[in-house]
Amino acid sequence: MLTAPTYAKWCDRKLWTVRESICLMLAIEPGTARGKDEHDIGGFDPLSEAIEQYAELADEAMKSGTLKPFSARDLAQPPLDRRVEPSAFLDWARSWGVAIPDELVPVLGREPMRAPAQPTTVLELIGRGYRGADHIEEAHEQVLGAALAAVKAYPERCGDATGIRRTIDDNASLLWPDTRCAPLTAIEIERLIDRWLDRLG
Repeated sequence: MLTAPTYAKWCDRKLWTVRESICLMLAIEPGTARGKDEHDIGGFDPLSEAIEQYAELADEAMKSGTLKPFSARDLAQPPLDRRVEPSAFLDWARSWGVAIPDELVPVLGREPMRAPAQPTTVLELIGRGYRGADHIEEAHEQVLGAALAAVKAYPERCGDATGIRRTIDDNASLLWPDTRCAPLTAIEIERLIDRWLDRLG
């Protein structure tokens, strides 16, 4: 039996699978929608067919770049199992003129609680009231942590400081969901990472 979703419980999820996104868009709790392989013999399930059709559209959008999966590894998964950012899925669905349940819109399209902070150089920070060494230390810690995550998730893209920095940039909205950008500029990130990469020769 199909049940309507409780959208509130999805608010803290930063990533949904395409299947979850489609089901919630159709006002169905994902766990109650049958898969295609669960059809009755000789039966036709219009809901499963609709989910499959939306999955095919999402697959095409990912191939064309209009809808981005969370990672390159997700592209190796079947379309329904790929993870996406909820707000990105909402934007894509709207571009197709898909009706979105009113209850889902604030869950999918919620904005960060704080306005995005722009990365700054030390000189710019001084001009605006420099917050001291603690800020720089925290920024360095965050960037080096992000670099570690990037190397683990995308080792093939992280052969040097530039590759690591680009991977961090590509995933900034996931690494820093509140600000959606790194706390240092691209040049500062590359210099910091390069300095540590050279430590072991």
